[in-house]
Amino acid sequence: MKKLFAIVIITGGLMGCRRNVLDIPPQDRISENAVWTDPNLVAAYENNLYNGVPHGFYLHMYSKYADEAINTAPCCGANIFAQNTYNPDNITQANSGDFWGGYMYYWTQGYQFIREANLFLEKMAATGSISFANKQQLTGEVHFLRAFMYFNLIERYGGVPLVDKSYTLGDSADFKRSTFDECVAFIKKDLDQAKSLLPQRYNATDPNFGRATQDACLALWSRVTLYAASPLFNTNNDMAKWQAASDAADSLLNRGYSLYSDYRTLFNQPSGSPENEYIFSRQFSTATGTQYPMHNLGRRYGAYGGWWASNGPSQNLVDDYDMATTGEPPFKWTGGGPGAMAAATQQANPASGYDPQHPYWNRDPRFMATVLCDSGVYHGDTCFQWIASDGNSWGFDSYKQSSDNPEGGYILKKFMPDNGPLNWSTFYTTPGRTSALPKYT
Repeated sequence: MKKLFAIVIITGGLMGCRRNVLDIPPQDRISENAVWTDPNLVAAYENNLYNGVPHGFYLHMYSKYADEAINTAPCCGANIFAQNTYNPDNITQANSGDFWGGYMYYWTQGYQFIREANLFLEKMAATGSISFANKQQLTGEVHFLRAFMYFNLIERYGGVPLVDKSYTLGDSADFKRSTFDECVAFIKKDLDQAKSLLPQRYNATDPNFGRATQDACLALWSRVTLYAASPLFNTNNDMAKWQAASDAADSLLNRGYSLYSDYRTLFNQPSGSPENEYIFSRQFSTATGTQYPMHNLGRRYGAYGGWWASNGPSQNLVDDYDMATTGEPPFKWTGGGPGAMAAATQQANPASGYDPQHPYWNRDPRFMATVLCDSGVYHGDTCFQWIASDGNSWGFDSYKQSSDNPEGGYILKKFMPDNGPLNWSTFYTTPGRTSALPKYT
């Protein structure tokens, strides 16, 4: 009894000293109040907003949602595109962001990041807010990022509700859909604000390269105005909108950019490599890199390019490459079009010099830099995607050999590294091209 009594007295004494012993801050997260009082935490919060900008190295690239890649993915949002069954009710399957869906369905992520951007801008503008050296730069970047997020919304949905403040649980609001032109005006206001706070550009070797700049603002505005002028949104063919698009593109022509000397190398060199072509791109480090080669190559390299149905180029894409000597397309299409009773038909273009016995010869050089075809060479290996006409024999790199080989008969070569190892333990840092800025190549 003495021992029991002693324990009760000691415990009671401890409880008496700390009446709120269970009222302690969470140990696995940082409180919101702490974020806005520490410049390092503010910078970390702002850095995370860049994740609201889609890039090209998700498991499912956007090419498979169009006709540029063969899409046989059995799950994860891509399956509804492969089956041509997507609709307003099931499109939400393609919303899983960084790994699976690549933000094809952007609504949820878009407004999540917009709320975080709004909160950041409110905290930075608040009376008595924290002061630090690069506050204006980060504020400008967030205006750019919010503009980019809204562009990703309007290119998918047209006019959307414009939300320029943060809301908390318990708040009520009546959100109404804005017109497309109202959204364009909102984006322009954000970009104008961003330009006033940002440097013109960073060199590709600068650690800051990949952050928002004045030139990135100009490039995004060029793309926004092009969409605004297009027949989809400019139903009256307002020529003033076409002039605005022309002026926006012209504003970039004398900003000092130039084409890289080698198309193949440009797209497979690591982040931080010297070049003068990219205006804005997603940079990676070995800590934040991707495994995109292993999601796109085939069985030969232990990759899952077929099993993931990952972006194997389609015959449609291959047929689009012109002939190098004549500059003519190898094929022409006849018929089809609005109101046609039958689909368009493809015919060889006799003026092109295309040889059906050697379909990959004498094509635009970008073809071999982009597509790994039968008898193509990669990493010193000759790849064999052929399938005999009777279907009873095939090459090692054919989908008949392994479900890890893309079903369309072609493998994506663009972006795939020419040097270094190819394995699942390596994280690759090739820059990710954003989906909304103009591309010279």
